Amino acid sequence: MGTYLNRGVNFTTGDQVTAANLQNLVDNATLATGAGDGQTIEITDNTITVANGGITPVKLSTGGPGWDASSNLTVGGNATITGNTSTANITASGTANVGGDATFTSGMQVTGSHGTTDGILNVGNPSSKASTVNIDGTLQVTGASSLQALSSTNITCANINATGTITGTYGGNGSIFAAASFLLVGESLLPNSNKFNVTSVARDASSDSGDVKVYLVTLASAAPNTSYIVNYSKSFGAASIQDSDTSDIATISAGISTTQFKIGIHNRTDATTVGFSVIAPTS
Repeated sequence: MGTYLNRGVNFTTGDQVTAANLQNLVDNATLATGAGDGQTIEITDNTITVANGGITPVKLSTGGPGWDASSNLTVGGNATITGNTSTANITASGTANVGGDATFTSGMQVTGSHGTTDGILNVGNPSSKASTVNIDGTLQVTGASSLQALSSTNITCANINATGTITGTYGGNGSIFAAASFLLVGESLLPNSNKFNVTSVARDASSDSGDVKVYLVTLASAAPNTSYIVNYSKSFGAASIQDSDTSDIATISAGISTTQFKIGIHNRTDATTVGFSVIAPTS
């Protein structure tokens, strides 16, 4: 017994062996602490128990999950969760697939890298699967990232803040569909590099009429139709003083398409900055 059991009765030379003593030898025996290794199995109050922290990943079946002292869990296969999952942060180094609805009540940020340079959020991929993303907060795409939506997919949110590339079709719901600004310099212009859903603003002298100078705006993604609204702002001087009178700036009705429109400026003046925003319909 020695290492594993403590005898219930200890006999010495000359002791009488009785039926009761033989029974108590077994019935009263206790587990010795050596019956457990103290790391995986321990003996507490004559009971075999699992030691705290005694089960390690290598003691599980092949292919089981792994973890470390910092509570980091690694699952080599798929994790299927039929209930709710509450977590402060989700980091996906590969592809994160959500089969049901995904609700973001604060913000959603896409960073990091896709391939070698980009972080990409794809909505409606594959194209045969209709997808809708509703964001009750701010969608922010940073770095050399891109936000892409297929032509059949609408993205509707209160605010889109992107320092990368935005392509695709975006639902308006009264929100800004495109925006840009440019500085008038002689017969030409100097576009502001900070623009949204605008490919270019170019001088279109062939469409001039009298003292009305014309500029052609090309949108990066097509509006659902031509019933969009263009709002204008005008500022001048080194301090960019806002000019409340924008009556000299208007959209020219001829030649409007879902991807282009023309701005006519009457009585144009050098060093004047013209800004515009496009409010697109949802359908």
